[in-house]
Amino acid sequence: MSGCGNAIAQHAQRIAAWPGNPASHSGHSESLRAPPQTMHAAGSQASKKPAQARRSGCAMALRNETLRRAFMAIIGTDRAPILRTMLTAPDLDPSAVRRQFSRRAASPGSADFLFAEVEARMLERLDPVRLAPRSVIDVGCGAGRGLLALKKRYPAAELIGLDSALAMVRAARVALAPPQQGFFARLRARGEQPVARIVAADARALPLADSSVDLVWSNLALHWFGAPERALAEFHRVARPGALLQFSFFGVDTLAEVRALGARIMHFHDLHDVGDLLGAAGFAEPVMDSERLQLSWSDAGAMLADLRALGGNALRGRSRGLLGRAHRDAWLRALESLRRSDGRLQLTVELVFGHAWCPQRKRRGDGLAPIGFVQRSSIGRYPRGQ
Repeated sequence: MSGCGNAIAQHAQRIAAWPGNPASHSGHSESLRAPPQTMHAAGSQASKKPAQARRSGCAMALRNETLRRAFMAIIGTDRAPILRTMLTAPDLDPSAVRRQFSRRAASPGSADFLFAEVEARMLERLDPVRLAPRSVIDVGCGAGRGLLALKKRYPAAELIGLDSALAMVRAARVALAPPQQGFFARLRARGEQPVARIVAADARALPLADSSVDLVWSNLALHWFGAPERALAEFHRVARPGALLQFSFFGVDTLAEVRALGARIMHFHDLHDVGDLLGAAGFAEPVMDSERLQLSWSDAGAMLADLRALGGNALRGRSRGLLGRAHRDAWLRALESLRRSDGRLQLTVELVFGHAWCPQRKRRGDGLAPIGFVQRSSIGRYPRGQ
């Protein structure tokens, strides 16, 4: 108990120093009011207390509230603001992310092997899961490859693909549309619906109704959202009770070799932090695991091209102009230092896989969970054992 008390006291000191806490501004202490029930109980006697006693009561109420907030933060109820500070990636430029993936839609290929490999591993993780979803969404669907695999697995489900890059949305609509070449193909396709509906949308503000989805799927997209806690909160909002969330993203050790060269690359999330965020968002039974891939190339130019195809540089502080051949040659020389004794260049990619369930009784946006009540008149109507 003493260790818990010390932790609460230390956390209370940190909370008291937050700019948003009234206690950190001495000019605000006089305006604090006692809870309504206290004022009601005291009645007119409250105004007769000396000013010093009133200030002492306010200070005690403030200390109690500060300790309560510290305790709730430690046990997990208010962990989301702390995790937001850790996981938000303000260095990512959302418009640059959309442009990078729009360019990739125009010339896919070199990086698709990795998306296909991760997709196959995600599908393997679905094999033991008994699920018959009525509606499935793919958040960050890209050109629609994953939607084809999901339709094959769940042919009766309604599928919706969402992506923020307009070029990817257009590519997915073309790829998933019924065949239009040839007279007989068009005749067979009359009245046939596309594999999925494709919608341009931000993962942090999904244009879907509450509790409307049975399977939320997202392949190698979470690290591009910038604020994953907002995306996970949206996933929880649209998930029906009992729905499954299945996702993957690049882990913190991805491109560790390039980072060791001194390059400033985007932030990748730690699987433990994202696992905590799942609980903070309202999901239950989260499971996180990771695998490491060692990718190798014989040519530094091909390696650099594949790195660009994986998403490129979307940092806010990136250079806005053309860097020229000299900059590229400097990069190639730096990458050559990664060449192994067998003559190949190697990079590490950490793949993080996660899944979680939406509980049967969903927590509301304010953090509360509704509870059911049994009418008193119904108690004792049935014999014991029934």
